[in-house]
Amino acid sequence: MRLKILLLIFLSFDLFCQKSNTLELNPYLDKQEPVVIETEYFKNYDDKESYNPYKVEYSVIKRNGEIIKAEKIRFFSVYNEGLAVAFDEKMNSLCYVDENLKKIIDFKGKNRHSLSLSSFFDGLAWIKEKYQDPILINKANEKLAICNGCSSVKIYSEGLAAFKNNQGRWGFIDNRGNVKFLLPEDVFYVSNFSDGLAQFYLNNSEPYGSCFKFGYVDKAGKVVINPIFTHCTHADETILHGIDDDISIFKNGYAKILNQGSLGAGIINKKGEIVIDTIYKEIKFQKNGFLLYEDDDDNFTFKEIPEKSFADFSNSDKENELNYNFYPIKKNGKYGYFNSNHKAVLPPIYEYAKYFFLNYAQVSFNGKDKLIDKSGKVIYNYPVSPLIEVYIYNEPWLDYIEGGGLHHNFIVPGYWSDQN
Repeated sequence: MRLKILLLIFLSFDLFCQKSNTLELNPYLDKQEPVVIETEYFKNYDDKESYNPYKVEYSVIKRNGEIIKAEKIRFFSVYNEGLAVAFDEKMNSLCYVDENLKKIIDFKGKNRHSLSLSSFFDGLAWIKEKYQDPILINKANEKLAICNGCSSVKIYSEGLAAFKNNQGRWGFIDNRGNVKFLLPEDVFYVSNFSDGLAQFYLNNSEPYGSCFKFGYVDKAGKVVINPIFTHCTHADETILHGIDDDISIFKNGYAKILNQGSLGAGIINKKGEIVIDTIYKEIKFQKNGFLLYEDDDDNFTFKEIPEKSFADFSNSDKENELNYNFYPIKKNGKYGYFNSNHKAVLPPIYEYAKYFFLNYAQVSFNGKDKLIDKSGKVIYNYPVSPLIEVYIYNEPWLDYIEGGGLHHNFIVPGYWSDQN
């Protein structure tokens, strides 16, 4: 089921009641990209309660703030590197579109029943026709490599892509399709590389409501942190529903871990040493430290890390401060925003303010809901009808394709599955 970040809410929720639904931005998404807005129209409250919109429309907020309406275009991913996976309903074909809705690559006559597409990363994307090996392409739709004998493949990250072969074994390939190394047979899932390391999860005989041990490997396939940490799924989740690549990936030498899977968050370094105990409700990465949340009321402390530990943070984010996470702070009954340097950037003038997602946030000013960018500029004024709901479209980038059958279904955001 698609996860959404609700932007239009006619009920008056307090910001802190929204904390549990806040997503920490994936590092791939924490940069300026075109943003898709989804608008749903309902005839009455019963239809709304049963989620039965009579019309769904999409619009795109371009990087210059201009909003254009998407006619007969349905989106299957957010934008990454300026392109999104979409479906041309008029021509019944999958395509990649830019922020002007121009089809950059058009797979004429191919739909979700016959073709899988990943998002573009580092100028590369995977395409996979049913029963065929995945093919690596660039933005000119030139075929660069084939993942021979691969049942699954992930996007490239730091020059390597994770794949699963037809025998069910995970490994990594380079951008020419050459196998760099295979992981042991008891590894059932791996993450992308981040900060030089990738997570691997050990197999478990129970597919539902289970806990899994994980560790880390380097780009030579060497285990550098033994699988001593635990991630748990809930009873109603499948294996992959319970694994989020952003939970424990390394960023600038540190990774967030969860005590016994979900009881408390802490921080480890690349030696596998716990440097912040697993006692916090939530931890968010900032430019020069961490926000440590102690409870559901958004009470936090700021833990500063020496700047040298984050020496290449500004380079990886192109020194664009607007690309860092902003977070709301309440002062004298009004909300404003601090940036990742823990400095005030937007004054406390809003009745309520939500976390930024894809560089935009919903706020209330003088009793009216608005969408602002990180300069505080109003990008969008919300309709007032309770039978119209507006969302930032949050079908994440497609980082994983898996093939073999007739139908494509989302198992988790960013995960394709072909089922017979």
